[in-house]
Amino acid sequence: MLSKIEETKKTKNLSLELLRFFLCFWIVICHSCDINNRKLNKIKNSRFHVPSFIIISFYFFYGSLYRRNINKIKSRFERLLIPYIIWPILIIIVNNSLLLFNLEGIFDRKLLLYDLFNQLIFGRQINRIFWFQFNLLFITLIFTIFSFIFKNNFLYMLYLLFIISYISQYSKLNFKIFSNYNDLNYQNLGSIAEIIPFAVTGIICGYLNVINKFKNIKLKICFISIIILYFLLEYDLFISIIGFRYPGFQLNLGGMILFFGFSIIPIENIKNQLIIKLIKCITKYTGGIYYIHIISIDYLKKKILLIKKRTFTSSIILYFLNYFICLIGTKLFNKTKFINLFN
Repeated sequence: MLSKIEETKKTKNLSLELLRFFLCFWIVICHSCDINNRKLNKIKNSRFHVPSFIIISFYFFYGSLYRRNINKIKSRFERLLIPYIIWPILIIIVNNSLLLFNLEGIFDRKLLLYDLFNQLIFGRQINRIFWFQFNLLFITLIFTIFSFIFKNNFLYMLYLLFIISYISQYSKLNFKIFSNYNDLNYQNLGSIAEIIPFAVTGIICGYLNVINKFKNIKLKICFISIIILYFLLEYDLFISIIGFRYPGFQLNLGGMILFFGFSIIPIENIKNQLIIKLIKCITKYTGGIYYIHIISIDYLKKKILLIKKRTFTSSIILYFLNYFICLIGTKLFNKTKFINLFN
């Protein structure tokens, strides 16, 4: 089972790469575009994108955890830590340099070491969307510890963590604990219990090897995914609960449906190499685009009226501008570990 998952990862599942592109563009739209159409706005605000990203990430991490592959686990931490640490430092340097020469900075003030401390400890202050990276790092660490302590029984501990996380959400215990702090840094910690179930879902999908198992029932999965997604978007199937970012089971189900739905797209049946190359091209740099897009939005909306107006066109421009930055960065640092800043 594991060999099939690793083979999927090695050859790159283009369907899931396409999903990454779709989710990344969705995030850029959420941060840069106002949509007037009610139905489209409901899709935009459904928030299924982050759960789906987490599920993909931990689906492919299952094999490393199960085998307790030190090298691959280290590689994962490296890929997460390099952008988490380096991008805030680069932002401080650029911002403070602009202000030094009496130019408009990314921020309206000089950034201090205290800001960097808050950024690295809590995942916000300089690049506020790095709360996501903070959660990924923290949950990866917890899952890794469980894997080494409980060996082959670590899945049972993750199931327990899954249950405890939802109990803490639906009982409002998680919200009550962390909402006592006025500091948003501590409220960032409250989102961990909301993200853990998505990560466990990804691990379970990896354990079950769902992508390969779905190959023979693609039409059924497609039909079920469309029906469930429709009902999730049109009706409140689950009790709404208060939380910090992504509380409740509905978001997990929405993320799963996107993951399942895209994973069965038969891209492998496409024989035209030009189309394959196009798909590979447009699905690149989703990590890098995510890392820098919010900073580019905050800065460019001061300079460009179209971006300030938050139009759909401006979202497309922003996406490809960040894509181009990541393309250049990848070319410059292709032989170094700094390539993780752009991928």
